[in-house]
Amino acid sequence: MEEEKYYIYKYYINDELLYVGRTNDFIKRFKQHLSENIQYNNVTKIAIATFLSSGDMMLYEKYYITKFHPPLNKVDMQFASPTFTLPEPEWNIYTREEFNNLITPKNNIKKEKEKEAKQSIIKSTISGINIPNNI
Repeated sequence: MEEEKYYIYKYYINDELLYVGRTNDFIKRFKQHLSENIQYNNVTKIAIATFLSSGDMMLYEKYYITKFHPPLNKVDMQFASPTFTLPEPEWNIYTREEFNNLITPKNNIKKEKEKEAKQSIIKSTISGINIPNNI
């Protein structure tokens, strides 16, 4: 059985941070965003970081929302910026076109292509994480 992965993603328009979110299925979540808000159609860059636990994922999401106050985030915006700094995870950064190519297969093997896209992102993102030998 495949081990569940957890992701933090950031959407940008050019270099302006638009939104920070978390998910365990970023392809499905990205498609949901497109159907929810027209502003997501203007996203030009997507950054994705992979985490090994839901706790880490949730902590980093709250951290980035309160640190940067992205305009499309609604939850946790009332909190002051953190007074500490978390180590920066390794981000896998895609242009919108690159990301679209990963999630939009050209033929009928859509599920297989989505799985390959996830694996590609996991491999390139998780390679920078130091995992203790006793895990």
